[in-house]
Amino acid sequence: MEELAQIFGLTFVGVIVICIGWTVMEYIFSQPNRQNKKLMNNMKELDRKIKKEVNSISPLFNDMTGLEVRKMMEEDFKKNYKSK
Repeated sequence: MEELAQIFGLTFVGVIVICIGWTVMEYIFSQPNRQNKKLMNNMKELDRKIKKEVNSISPLFNDMTGLEVRKMMEEDFKKNYKSK
């Protein structure tokens, strides 16, 4: 009975180790795929929209990127609307 439990246990651990190894190797050897490019395009589009919206409010932000404007807005929000 103990031998049977050991066999099941080692089989379970072996499957987990194989899955972890497979995942690590896939991560190491994978090339950037279409999904990553789509994510980057969506981020650039969001930055463009944020910059356009902020520039319509105030032209003082013309030299800033969307990411810089977003960071500035987050810092301003944290400073002014901090929960007490």
